[in-house]
Order: sequence, then structure tokens, then C-alpha cells
Amino acid sequence: MAISDVLHDPSELHILSFIGFLIGITMLYAAISLGNAPYVKISEIDNSYINRHVTVIAFVTDVNIKNGHIFMNVKDDTGEIRLIVWNNTVIK
Repeated sequence: MAISDVLHDPSELHILSFIGFLIGITMLYAAISLGNAPYVKISEIDNSYINRHVTVIAFVTDVNIKNGHIFMNVKDDTGEIRLIVWNNTVIK
């Protein structure tokens, strides 16, 4: 069956549309699941997060730059941590 035949038969077009929808929603779910780091509070961060990406929603309370490295304090309602961004990872 050619594509032109499908376009003239509404029942076939519905099936084709539904298959396209399923493929699209599956790809969207995969992109969202694999692309986002989990949100964590500062008090939740422990050794289990080593070598994992996480997202922390917090305030930057202090920033110092020395030799191209960025030192900062980040604080949320559960705690505060000191972060270092090494100069070889800083976007210039």
C-alpha cells in the first residue's frame, strides 16, 4: 500500500497517526528520563551521589575567584555547601 493510498483511507490514516503518536511519546519519555538529573536538597547529599549528576535549587551566597578557579557557597533551606569549579571546566 502506498502513502497516497493511506491518505485517502481515513481508517488507515488514523492507524498511521496513532503509531506516529506512540513513537513520539516514547521518544519524549526517553529523552526526559535520561536527560534530567534528580533534584536533591543539600542535606540529602551523601557518598551515594559520588560520580552522579544532581540538580540543587539553592542560592549562591559567596563567590571568590582565585587562579581561574571559582569558589562559592551554595545554600538552600536544609544546609550549605562549598563548591569549587576548576578553571579547566569554566566556560570562558
